[in-house]
Amino acid sequence: MLTQEVKNNIINALSKGELNNKVMTGDHVVSDTERDRFILPYDNTKRKIGNKLKRIVATTIVNQITKKINQTTTIVGLENIRHFPGPAIVTANHFSPVDSTIVRHFANAIGKKRKLSIVVAEANVFMPGILGWLLKGVNTMPYALNLHYLEHNFNPALKKRLEQKHLILFYPEQEMWPGYTKPRKLQPGAYHYAAKHNVPIIPTFITMKKVDGIIYYTLNIFPLIYPDHDLPFKDRKTEMMNRDFYYKKNCYENFYHQELDYTYQESDLVY
Repeated sequence: MLTQEVKNNIINALSKGELNNKVMTGDHVVSDTERDRFILPYDNTKRKIGNKLKRIVATTIVNQITKKINQTTTIVGLENIRHFPGPAIVTANHFSPVDSTIVRHFANAIGKKRKLSIVVAEANVFMPGILGWLLKGVNTMPYALNLHYLEHNFNPALKKRLEQKHLILFYPEQEMWPGYTKPRKLQPGAYHYAAKHNVPIIPTFITMKKVDGIIYYTLNIFPLIYPDHDLPFKDRKTEMMNRDFYYKKNCYENFYHQELDYTYQESDLVY
């Protein structure tokens, strides 16, 4: 996955200060026809009986995979959300196709075993094979820059999931940078929805260390970030985003014992 071409793309994006660029190669490009046929009518809340049954099977399988992948994963900061029933929006860094299992490991640990929804790029819906089937089977919500879809499908579905006390995972860095250890610039979507629906952000940052060929993950959980109603709406979501980045930056600097900058070095990548 972390080919030389992908690594070069990361280095090039860093040199330009473009921290949310796509670096992966060969990703599916969704056509207008595919979007109309598969994304606009996507069953985000699994209303159809067949999709409900698929969700049960897929979630059971993914929970087993989550246990296997996260045998050595540590969760730090659970006291920051003790007794919090939800709903909330979870933010995490995006560095692996399976990093959502780390957040799922946390969700399972706090009794949200079947109440984690994941916002994904619309192209992920076209992932082939068993991984594609599992991705579509669990509670995933593809995001597409299509006004009709957002107004009539995605936004109502997200509201419903929050009413059902789901945790909704957003990746505010947007694009996946495989193995990249540093927090990148955050985009406002997660904070917009948190402010709009008056729910907190559960800010997290995943750190990693490779020992004897095994990568050990730590999911760091920080204090809940609530919308500040004394601020105008635009400032409210910006304040949440800035505080989230502050937590992530401090965590990075404390764990890796270096100040955050975006000058590339080989130690930036753990894979």
